[in-house]
Amino acid sequence: MKPTFFGDSHDMAKRQIMQWLAPNEVWMAHPMWYDQRPAPPWACPFLPRYARVLNVDIIAGESRDRREFLAATQACTDHLLLDPDTGLRIPNGLPRTHVTINEFIQIVNFPNRQYKITLVYDQSYRTGADLQAGIANKLQLLHNKGAHAVAYIAHKGGRSVVFIWASQDPHVITQATKRMQRGSYFPVCRFVDDGCGHIAGIFPVE
Repeated sequence: MKPTFFGDSHDMAKRQIMQWLAPNEVWMAHPMWYDQRPAPPWACPFLPRYARVLNVDIIAGESRDRREFLAATQACTDHLLLDPDTGLRIPNGLPRTHVTINEFIQIVNFPNRQYKITLVYDQSYRTGADLQAGIANKLQLLHNKGAHAVAYIAHKGGRSVVFIWASQDPHVITQATKRMQRGSYFPVCRFVDDGCGHIAGIFPVE
């Protein structure tokens, strides 16, 4: 997340999706704020504003040092939002604007996160590419490593925006997804899962 992007419609979506997935539970966030950052960070009002707007707490160990990212996120024992500038990346390495698939798997599968949700903002899809196939490929890679996951397509076309949530526990993902479906009434075609049946049919409007 870059402070220059803060306050756009994607931030409203992040807050609402977290509340649908795990209402009235604690959410932590790693804003992945590495650039345009003063030293010390409290000299800028971005972090407290970010936490207030998204209704999250900032993860312990949040730092401008990208090398400390994995340790800080694995130590988190609450539901966790990862907020990279660009998204979830299949090729591995240490890009500052992405979370790599291997990093995401290591976070989701860390022992103390067994029953917790890890949610990632993902805007890494190429314009003109098959969006559904790209999402399915990522979810299959996660499933192959023991992580159950569902994606929600928030925006199609141009720079498509997708949110992916994952956990070691399939029941956690199924129940969280059903809560979001029930709370949002969004069409089923907006959801993609890993083939394990986490997505329910259409909920009747009450």
